[in-house]
Amino acid sequence: MRTYSVRGIGIAASAAVVVTVLLDAVLSVWPIVGRTLAQRAKANEDPDLLNQAAVAEGVLAIPLLLASIGAAVVVIVWFYRARKNVDAFPEAQPRMRAGWAIGGWFIPFANLVIPYRVMADTARGSLAQSRTPGLVGVWWAAWLVYSLVGQALARLDVARYDALPTDLAGPADYQRYVDYYRGALVPNLLTLLAGIVAAAALIVLVRRISTAQAQRIAAGGPAAPVMPGMTVASPVESDPRGGTIGV
Repeated sequence: MRTYSVRGIGIAASAAVVVTVLLDAVLSVWPIVGRTLAQRAKANEDPDLLNQAAVAEGVLAIPLLLASIGAAVVVIVWFYRARKNVDAFPEAQPRMRAGWAIGGWFIPFANLVIPYRVMADTARGSLAQSRTPGLVGVWWAAWLVYSLVGQALARLDVARYDALPTDLAGPADYQRYVDYYRGALVPNLLTLLAGIVAAAALIVLVRRISTAQAQRIAAGGPAAPVMPGMTVASPVESDPRGGTIGV
């Protein structure tokens, strides 16, 4: 059965996740700068400073969006290849087919559960464990908080900003912008914390699973002790199409 090398794509996925988190951190603390500009705008009654704050925040969001898309692509590629490799491990008993490693992310509502189950299958099969590692649950719970709560807070933030006055008549109107940026900081930081936890857990899982799979593929046998009557994998040889193939 053909197997895939996942170390390289695992490193790429981890790096992409780190870059995304760093860009998200910059955008999350932007309200500190926005509040400072709003305070200056209030002192000088200069609405241009408020416009500059809004434009700068929009510019910062562009690289975050691009990094998020890139991270999603490489993570899903790793996700599929790692899950596909599990099919080559004799004693592994995955419950979800490999195709769900891709499709499971895009089905509404089902994507709240399927990626977790695929990762659980991959972790158990790769690490030769009968129970799902707790880190899989930590990763998925933090990811759900980051994505679902983050989206809800983002919609509320847009509604709050849209409610701000556009025709500034005096200090009170400027103060509303100051209050807006002050109130946006804490929700941003809480969402960022969930994202950091999810990213750290995912990176550790990618590293552990990639290392375990590389060792098992190189050895060409199951990681668990061989018991009487147990089917043992044959040695492996190079597949001319890439990866390895059992013989």
